[in-house]
Amino acid sequence: MQTYVTSWPQIRCAQFHTIVPIFAIGSENKVSLCNEEGEPVEEFQTRKAPVQLAWNPHSTVLACGCEDGIVYIYHHKNLWQDDSVHNAPFRFMKWNPEGTRLVVGDESGLLSVWRMDTPGRLVPAFQQKFASPFCTCCFRVGGPPLAQPTPTEGEKATPFRQPTLACFVATQDGSLGLITDDKYTFMTSVHGQPAVLLYLAKKDTLVCITKSMNMHRLQYDPVEGQTTGKHVKLNSTSDTAGLLDACWVAPGLLATISAESMVRVWDLLNDENYVLTLTAGPPRTCLTADSKQTTVSFNDRVTCMAFEPNSRSLLCPPRHATPRPPVSEIGAIIEELSSNNPI
Repeated sequence: MQTYVTSWPQIRCAQFHTIVPIFAIGSENKVSLCNEEGEPVEEFQTRKAPVQLAWNPHSTVLACGCEDGIVYIYHHKNLWQDDSVHNAPFRFMKWNPEGTRLVVGDESGLLSVWRMDTPGRLVPAFQQKFASPFCTCCFRVGGPPLAQPTPTEGEKATPFRQPTLACFVATQDGSLGLITDDKYTFMTSVHGQPAVLLYLAKKDTLVCITKSMNMHRLQYDPVEGQTTGKHVKLNSTSDTAGLLDACWVAPGLLATISAESMVRVWDLLNDENYVLTLTAGPPRTCLTADSKQTTVSFNDRVTCMAFEPNSRSLLCPPRHATPRPPVSEIGAIIEELSSNNPI
């Protein structure tokens, strides 16, 4: 097992690239691009703190969303920004699998879809305002073709083509919907605030996990306009945090964290689960961004994570180091999963 330790002040967000061995860290009013060992190789400044980062899946274009609603695009040391659409902190920012659309939702309830014009530049393609702030989204990838919706009374049937964009979105009041190109369709509502949306293509199922640790498995029928499914309560030893993050680590294997010193993995295909505990051991010394020494322990509570599929690695920043350093210094740990791990 290999472990690399680096430290930045006030980490706000982090994102691996799925192809290139590089990841981005958002801290204070800047974004740092780092290599596999956690060493910064490039950086750019932002007006306010970054809260969302999204790598284009087919290029080194990085999208960044900040607290003030400004969208930044960084590409080959060129920085482009737009403040004409959003003016509230972002809740999610994700590229579609083809890398041609960027879906963005903010705290004011504004949803926007951006089209890639040229590398490093975006054009707004779709906007819609909702009464409730957005929580999260996920794309419908690899599932069966969408069936043609049944026309409503008095509506004329038109030739149906598969949409270029199919994205599930969730708002804070529990509403779930599907965006297909420039159309939003309401699906259903769940009890509690959605925290994570994930799509399981093998079963054509939308997985929705709420802050209160309820996991819903939903199937949507566009022909009938109906959503069916079931839900289960997830386990956690944390009484107050609830769900903090979740991501796929393999087909059907879902990793979740809830301010514990472990990562829980749920096998949705076989109804099993695993626990990955952070390796306990002697504290290690590392340098912070301002070249000061700090001590990081590996048995603290995990508060966010990101998964890199090529090396099967999880980026797991703990809540604080031990002994506890100043609040402005947070250690980031990259824990590489061993080859004999269940996932």
